[in-house]
Amino acid sequence: MDCSLLYPPSNSIFDINPYSVHYIPHDYVPLDVYYLSSSDLGSLFDSEPPTPSFSEPSLVSTVTTSSAPRKRKRTDQSQDSDDFTKSPKLEHVPSDPKIEAVSALENDLGYLQDSWASIHIVLDSLQNAFLVTPFQGANEQQLDELDRELGTAYDDLMVQVRQLDRALKQLDRKISELQTAPSSSSQLDR
Repeated sequence: MDCSLLYPPSNSIFDINPYSVHYIPHDYVPLDVYYLSSSDLGSLFDSEPPTPSFSEPSLVSTVTTSSAPRKRKRTDQSQDSDDFTKSPKLEHVPSDPKIEAVSALENDLGYLQDSWASIHIVLDSLQNAFLVTPFQGANEQQLDELDRELGTAYDDLMVQVRQLDRALKQLDRKISELQTAPSSSSQLDR
């Protein structure tokens, strides 16, 4: 195939406009043209590449350097206090440890209620999913799979019940400590 017909003759590689190197004859426009703005389209079809223009240097952009060191001097605060009044310092008021302990117990009780609700949902689903009597026409393999799934679900439920029981005992212990020693809150943090 003779490629000389596809590209026009040029004297050197620098004579080719980099914006118009596509000389293959066709009747469609490259997709890049659709994404360019109207100002870019003019340079795409020009034969000469755009020339940069330089302007005079601006006085605003000049940077002046000084021989002084770049350290900030501290100003006396007594000089600056004339301009504004200082706000009073806020002090932390210690809250009642008994109120904090009761709010912590209420928070623990909320978590325990959520645990109880999830256990109740699992128990209801087990009662509905696995009937007490085996269904009619089941072979031995299906009954073994049913027993295995029931055992796994029961074990998971027992783990949740044990965790709830342990948390209830801890909550009961914290309540009894709060009732017996209302002045010392350090025992409640265990």
